[in-house]
Amino acid sequence: MNVATSATSECCEPGKSLHVLIVDDIRCTLELMVKLLQLCGVTTETAVNGKEAFQTLCARRPDIVITDHEMPVWNGSDLIRAMRASPDQSISGLPVVLMTAAGEDELPEDVRLQSDCHFLRKPISVDALQELLNRLSP
Repeated sequence: MNVATSATSECCEPGKSLHVLIVDDIRCTLELMVKLLQLCGVTTETAVNGKEAFQTLCARRPDIVITDHEMPVWNGSDLIRAMRASPDQSISGLPVVLMTAAGEDELPEDVRLQSDCHFLRKPISVDALQELLNRLSP
């Protein structure tokens, strides 16, 4: 599949404008996700760990958060817990996509059971990413 052609033609439905916060401590993964989402016409913001991402969320609200699971400082589970515990509904209610190389059953149970937490298995499938963006976009 040609990633660039597929991404620009199918990633987001016409007329939808998305802002996504991408969280990953591995710079090349972060840059790849940014480029892929920008090809989709999605505006992006980045953070290198869950704590930095939460600080970003306190200042600005994306439409969707896509976060890696295994990171230093705060991992993806820590970020999700902090978001869901926030008294600010615009943070606690944000949809989250958790990227992980582990199976869902290897993640903490409280994270797996979150109603608005979706999982994207690494390596990332462009088709799976496109489907999630279309499903989660406001």
